[in-house]
Amino acid sequence: MILMIRLAVILLTTLLLSPTTLPAAEVVNLKTQFSSTRLSIEYDLVRTGSEKKSAVDVHMEIKGKKYSSNMLSISGDFGASIALGAHRQIVWNHLQDFPEGLDYTFKCRVNAIPDDKIINEALTPAEGFKATSYALNKQTVVDTRTQLMWARNAYLSVKPMIYKDALKFVEQLNRERFAGYNDWRMPTSEDFEWLVSGGKKDGWGHGFEHYITDYLATRGFTNLLPGHYWTSTPDETNSNRFFVANTWNGITRPLEQTNYYHIWPVRNAH
Repeated sequence: MILMIRLAVILLTTLLLSPTTLPAAEVVNLKTQFSSTRLSIEYDLVRTGSEKKSAVDVHMEIKGKKYSSNMLSISGDFGASIALGAHRQIVWNHLQDFPEGLDYTFKCRVNAIPDDKIINEALTPAEGFKATSYALNKQTVVDTRTQLMWARNAYLSVKPMIYKDALKFVEQLNRERFAGYNDWRMPTSEDFEWLVSGGKKDGWGHGFEHYITDYLATRGFTNLLPGHYWTSTPDETNSNRFFVANTWNGITRPLEQTNYYHIWPVRNAH
């Protein structure tokens, strides 16, 4: 289904066109709400055969340029394996992508497609391979060596949290389908060690302006914080501790789960 959206500063009018022919489920009853910071899209995903789920993709055309979902700050019910039902929702935080604002006509297409037609972000990054082995997208970075997808913004939670609240934060990301996925998790200590292994091998992790945070910034990650990040790896000798990753030197060590540290979600990209 395609939306033609005409904006005058923050004024929104919409024209809903007939849905395209779909191979399985169908996107219907598309509704939009536009504000100065985001576009909310609500739709129903209905059965056309025996399917129980369907992939849904989102594309924008703005000033003649086409944007896929991995190029924009979009979250919600799109991507692979969306459950059929009413009131599916997609949110586009357009001000993050166009800080100057949108004051022109643009098209938005929301279609149900087979799962295997979803863009593989490791193979087709939005910004190309800015650094060897890292596929950069608007909201994610895929480490193609491990096929792990990390949140590109390492400061999603805004504030440090104790361990149980960090788990709840990851659950919230999954409910909201951050970047179109609902299988985010806390990284293990091994996940983090793999992420920083290349930098440590090249001498990062010590000295002023040579911290692990600086190395990861060269790989396209943003808002990296010097300090500690939670992992899901427990300390086998003390049930009150979990390993945390140090972004100064890349070392992990067990610390009390009642301490306040940052959260950096990850998921398996394959």
